[in-house]
Amino acid sequence: MALALTSMPPVFAGWSRATGAVGAVLFFVVAFRIFGGEPLLATASPLPFFAYPFLVITTIGWAVTVIRPAR
Repeated sequence: MALALTSMPPVFAGWSRATGAVGAVLFFVVAFRIFGGEPLLATASPLPFFAYPFLVITTIGWAVTVIRPAR
């Protein structure tokens, strides 16, 4: 939920917001699988293995936005 909410502000680049939304959906699915009783490891494929790259790309986008000087 936090990944989705922090990806909404238009301050961040569109590509960063899009990867944040995709990552949020993937982690949402992972959370429901865990709450459903399925034992999952961080390296389980396809989820959450494919969700973490979206988290990393989104974090890079946030960092680039914060580091760049204001226009």
